[in-house]
Amino acid sequence: MTEPRTSQTTDGPSRIRSGDTLGTLFLRSAAEDPTAIALSGDSATFTWQQYANRASSLAARWRALGLGPGGVVALLIGPSPEFHLVDTSVLLARGVPFSLSPEDPADRHGLLLRLSTARVIVTAPEHVKVARAAAAAAGDSGVRIVVLGSPQAASIRGVAPGTTSLEEVEQAGRASEVPDAGPGDPEDIATLIFTSGTTGTPKGVRLSHRAIVSSLAATDVIAPIGIGGRVLSFLPTAHIAERFMSHYQGLAFRLSICSVADPATLYDEVLRVRPDRFFAVPRVYEKLAATAHRLIEQAGLTATVDASLRHVRREQETGQHGSTDDHDQRLAVLAPIRAELGLERTEYRGVATAPSSPDVLELFSAIGLPVGKIWGMSEAIMCTMNLPEKLKLSSVGVFLDGVEGSIDTDGEILIRGRNLYSGYLPGPDTPEDPVDEHGWLHTGDLGVIDEDKYLYVTGRKKDLMVTATGANIAPALVEGALVGAADLVAHVMAVADRRRFVTVVVGLDEDALTEFASVHGLEGGIAQLSRHPTVHQEIERAVAEANAHLPKAARIRGFVVADRFWKPGGPEITPTMKLRRPAVLEEYADQIDALYR
Repeated sequence: MTEPRTSQTTDGPSRIRSGDTLGTLFLRSAAEDPTAIALSGDSATFTWQQYANRASSLAARWRALGLGPGGVVALLIGPSPEFHLVDTSVLLARGVPFSLSPEDPADRHGLLLRLSTARVIVTAPEHVKVARAAAAAAGDSGVRIVVLGSPQAASIRGVAPGTTSLEEVEQAGRASEVPDAGPGDPEDIATLIFTSGTTGTPKGVRLSHRAIVSSLAATDVIAPIGIGGRVLSFLPTAHIAERFMSHYQGLAFRLSICSVADPATLYDEVLRVRPDRFFAVPRVYEKLAATAHRLIEQAGLTATVDASLRHVRREQETGQHGSTDDHDQRLAVLAPIRAELGLERTEYRGVATAPSSPDVLELFSAIGLPVGKIWGMSEAIMCTMNLPEKLKLSSVGVFLDGVEGSIDTDGEILIRGRNLYSGYLPGPDTPEDPVDEHGWLHTGDLGVIDEDKYLYVTGRKKDLMVTATGANIAPALVEGALVGAADLVAHVMAVADRRRFVTVVVGLDEDALTEFASVHGLEGGIAQLSRHPTVHQEIERAVAEANAHLPKAARIRGFVVADRFWKPGGPEITPTMKLRRPAVLEEYADQIDALYR
C-alpha cells in the first residue's frame, strides 16, 4: 500500500503530564480537593478522600488475592458509584478491569471470560444469577464471584452461598501487608473492550493507559474540561464511550460523577444535577429535542427559534461562524429553555455511536446548546472532535492532538497515533491486525476530509450497499435521514444490496408509541400498533421528509415496521446501539422480500 494522500495533526497544552497513568491521575485528583463529592447515586455517595481510601484498600486486597500486574477482573455492574470504585481499585492494583453487559446471554459471558482469562467477577446482587451462569458457561468453577455490599445484605438478598461480599474483600485488604504496586507504566493495559459482535466472534481490544491518557489530554485541548465539574454516567460501561466520557475524564479532571441506574429517570437527573459536560447517544438528544419543541411552543418562542435557525444555517452554509447583536439577544431570550432542559451549565455537549438527525443538531445550536459530533472506535478511542467555536454539524470534527488522519485511495479512513490500541486478545478467532506496516489503522469507515481538515464519515466499507442498478449507497446516509424525522422512529436499517431500490426496516420508540397511541386513540400492544394504518401514515410522512434530503438513488421506496421493540443487547441491536444487520435481515426476510415483488 502507498502512503495515503492527506494527513493532519494538531498540537496543544494539557494539564496531564508525561508518563501519567490513570492511577496517577486519580490520586492527583483525590489529593486536590479531598472533601468534594466524587461519586454519587442511589446506592452511595463518596468524597474524593473516601473514594481514594477505599480504592487503595481494595487494591491492596486484590494484590493479596494474587492479582498481579495484568491480572483481569470482570465487572458485572450497572451505572453506580460502586462501578467506579471497583474499576479504579483494580487499576491501582495494576490489574485490568473490564465490563460485562447484564443483558448479554450466558454463552457470550462465558466466551468473554475465557478470552480475558478473568478469575474474578465483581457484581451487583441483582446480577448474581447472571454471574454464576457466566462462570458456568466459561467452564471454570474456580472463578470467584464478589458481590457488592456486606455479608448481611447479601444474605438477606439470598445471594450469599458460593459468593464473597465486597465488604469482606475490603476488610481483608486493610489487614494485609502487601507491597504497593507502584504507579505502573503507560503501556500497561488499562481495560478490555469487546466489540459488540454485530457479526461473528467479538474481538477483545486491549487499551493501554497510554492510549486512554493521550486521548484525555487531546480532548482537553479541543474542548477544555473544567476541573471539578459535574457529569452523568448512564450508558453501558462495556463501551469505551461511557468509560471515557465519565469514568476516565472523572479520574483525570476531578469530575463529580452522578450515576443514573434507571434510564427512565435520566431526564429528571439532568434537571437535578445540571451537568457541566454532557455526552449521549442520538436517541437521548432526540427525546430532549421533543421536550424543547414543547417548551418553545408553550413559551410562544417559535418565531425566535426560527430566526435563530436561519442564523445557524447561514453559518453552516458559509462557514463564517460568529455572533451578532440580534442573535445574542435571541439566545438571551431562549435562556429559560436551556434551563428547563437542565443543560444551561454545560460547557460541552457531544454525541456519537450512531447517525444523528440534522434537524435535532440544528435545533440545539439554535437554542444555544450546540452539540458536536465526535468519532472514534474501540481500537483508537478518541480520533476527532468538533471545535466548539467552529462547529460543523455534518462533520465529526478535526483530528485530535497526536492523531494523524488520512484517506486511503479507496476512501477508507486511516488513523495513526498514540491513541491506538495494543492489539487484540489472542484466541481461536483472533482477527488480522488492521494496522499496516506504516502504522496506519485501517478503520473500515469511509470518509472525506474537507479544506478545513474536518472529517466526514460517509459509511462503512463493508456495509456499502450496491444496488442491482450499480448505485453505491452508504446505509448511514439513508438511516440518518430517517432517524429523527418522526418521534416514533427509534432505529432504521436500510436494505438495498443487490436490490432494485432502497427499503428500510423501522424500529419504533416505546415511549413515543405510547404517547402517539394515546393522542390518536389507538389500542393494542406493539404487535398490533406496528400494523395500524395511523402508525404507517406517520412513518410515510417521515419517509417523505427524509427522501426530500436524499439523492434519487438513495430514496426510500418501501418500509417494514418491526413488530417488537429493539432493545440494547437484543437480537437486533448491540448494547452500544449498533445494528446487527444480518440478524435483522434474517428476522424480517419475508416482509422485506414482499416489498420487492
